[in-house]
Amino acid sequence: MNEFFLLAIAAFACFRGGELIVKDDGPFDCFLKFRMAVGAHTLGPDNRPASVLGKLFSCPYCVGVWLALACAVVLAPLDWHLVLYWLAIAGGQAFLQTIGGR
Repeated sequence: MNEFFLLAIAAFACFRGGELIVKDDGPFDCFLKFRMAVGAHTLGPDNRPASVLGKLFSCPYCVGVWLALACAVVLAPLDWHLVLYWLAIAGGQAFLQTIGGR
């Protein structure tokens, strides 16, 4: 399969996965409960999440970077292209987040 096509599909998957984890409640409110457990809804004095994990799981760009790493590992395990794939997928996800995020 064409590598560009695989990278594009991975970027779309990371975009949707990031939106799902950060913004959607999910089935049986599983993602909402997860975000509450890591402190994404517990705000500090600056009106941002107080914990480091809360900050991570309230940002679709941040979640997208780590989802992109997982996709890159699947596409290029133990290959020197891994970092390039990771950054390409994360860049595509960030682009989609910028033009189409909620």
